[in-house]
Amino acid sequence: MSEDDTFSYELSSDDGHSEHLLTDPRKIIEFAPSPLIYGKFRIICQKCKFFVTRKLKCKSIKNNLNKVLLVCIFFLVLFTHKNNIKSYYYTHTALKTVPNEKDLLKIDIANQLHIKDLSKSPIIPNIFQYNFTEVNVTGFVSNLQSKKKLENEAHSNGTAPEASYHKDHHSSVTCDDLQYNNIIEISTWNTLLPDDLVTIRRELTHGGTTLSKELQDHNEEKMTEVEIVSKNWFRFGGAAVWLEREQCFVVYSSIMYQPSGMKGIPKISVIGAQAFDKDWNELKGKRIPFHDISIPKDVTKELSHLEKKLSYSNCDNLKNSGINFYDDCIAQMTKEKLKLQQTYEELLSRYYMTYPSILNIPFDIGSGRGKGAEDPHVILKQNGKYEEPIVIFNMYNNTEGNRRVYAFHPHRRIDPIVKFFIEDIKLSAKEKNWTPFFPYRDESEISVFSRGFIYFIYAYAPLKIVKCSLNDGICEVVFEDLNKFEHAEMRGATQFVKLPTDIPQVEGKQMWIGFPKTHLSDCGCGVSYYRPMLSLLTETNGSYHLELMVPTMDFNRDVLSWDLKGTYCGGTNIMSPNSIAYWEVVDQDAANGKFEDYLGFTFSEADETTRVVVLRNILNYILDIYDEKKISNQFEIGKESDTIIGSALQCVKDTQWTNCAKYGKTHKKD
Repeated sequence: MSEDDTFSYELSSDDGHSEHLLTDPRKIIEFAPSPLIYGKFRIICQKCKFFVTRKLKCKSIKNNLNKVLLVCIFFLVLFTHKNNIKSYYYTHTALKTVPNEKDLLKIDIANQLHIKDLSKSPIIPNIFQYNFTEVNVTGFVSNLQSKKKLENEAHSNGTAPEASYHKDHHSSVTCDDLQYNNIIEISTWNTLLPDDLVTIRRELTHGGTTLSKELQDHNEEKMTEVEIVSKNWFRFGGAAVWLEREQCFVVYSSIMYQPSGMKGIPKISVIGAQAFDKDWNELKGKRIPFHDISIPKDVTKELSHLEKKLSYSNCDNLKNSGINFYDDCIAQMTKEKLKLQQTYEELLSRYYMTYPSILNIPFDIGSGRGKGAEDPHVILKQNGKYEEPIVIFNMYNNTEGNRRVYAFHPHRRIDPIVKFFIEDIKLSAKEKNWTPFFPYRDESEISVFSRGFIYFIYAYAPLKIVKCSLNDGICEVVFEDLNKFEHAEMRGATQFVKLPTDIPQVEGKQMWIGFPKTHLSDCGCGVSYYRPMLSLLTETNGSYHLELMVPTMDFNRDVLSWDLKGTYCGGTNIMSPNSIAYWEVVDQDAANGKFEDYLGFTFSEADETTRVVVLRNILNYILDIYDEKKISNQFEIGKESDTIIGSALQCVKDTQWTNCAKYGKTHKKD
């Protein structure tokens, strides 16, 4: 049987729905949610070039399926033994740990992935049909093995040490030594997340409150709603995360108002919240209960009673009794329904977060500009009982006269806001861009009375990590690199996330990835230039380190210009990373051990949009540095490591400036 051979067998259910099993087998995933099917079925056949099915459920299998199973089992046995992977970590269940990073390149979790249930994940069947574009991505490592260790290894192996490690190791490390190249793929599919700023404006300007008055201007009196919104209202920076229990994405965005029409300098800023299904269709009216309060049974009954009243109308019998009687009835019913609707919504708001909405974050309006919550980012906190999105943002405090970082718990009713401050450190007047992440062990599990802690990358170079209480906001510095090498242009953006749960943890080591951003000034593309980066953060024995830094991650994209009229440089040129919406591993190649993974990535352009794309091969890109570069198992603070960090940072800076200048030359305004 050749690689091009196909089978004509079908998988069928009692409702008459069937799919060709091998001609387009990935569609079989669509059978999983069917209530009419039972049992478990899966096929593994690498040679036949079809996708391994996941926990398929079936009631009837036609056309000699047993023969297909026997053939595929034969190929499974044959090619498992013939593959060239040193898979001494072959398992039927997930491994918890491996000794070191290089061992992650040897694991075989194909069986585990083949039976992985994707039905509740954000992975949709269509994702396997997406077209992807390969992009060569250059990064720089900064934890090379020391000269002494390399020399010891060389002597023990009877070989000469690498040429890049000369007598004067400190001065001999070059960008070529630190540079790492590999492929990351980006989907040609992408989607622009919708908004309804007209409705949002109506809600915010309703009621004659102090805020509603601040969101209107006398210069807008002769303008239509649409004109006002298109000129003076802006929405961007949508940060998304998948909630498995709720089967939806929640997205939090900056909504800014500036009556002068100058975006980037808002008068008022609020945070909008939306929900989307896994196909990125907005879910209007999506309700998620607050998990820190219980909903009484009588409230549930009252809500049901109000819903029935709202759907009831008893004016039809008056249609033939005269126009006035019918019209009066309709008017009276409308008034009653408005009152019922208000009662219904007030009752709902006590126990549910309803999407879409504006986060209820109070702030001092005062005079001037830049008031309200800005720059939202989201991170998911999970433990065995629940999953909770936490929104990180910054806000100006009129009383203190400074800008501070806050956390907001949208699915908590009691004390949802936490303001952060660091003990024994004088904060700057403008604090922002703190990058959140959670350790592998959730410390909130220690006590039911505590919300636990959240960690932040406070600064990237020199690296500083703080640990903050989600109860009272008190933070402490848990790691600070005392080297003198700075890169202030490297700033926080997306959250940092752990490696996918299918991947074993390295003993004594924690690993996270995230997308910071670079902000350069006068580098050759307008006045300001923003681009995503990619970084790998690691921790061993309390020492944190950026093991990999990718200077630019724009995927060769032509970025929307500030005036939205093209993709040329002029003024400000922004492609800003917002969030990692999800990261899932779905398969492993039996021949080479490479993983098939998908990462949902949201970004914004020109402070006007939020766009979603899918990245593939991120996991292989990260893990392969341990195969291609001589990375030390542990990060050791010292003169030698400081020098390598300094060299790596300089390589990153030089590459960023070079990329900016190149982009500017090819994207000039006509």
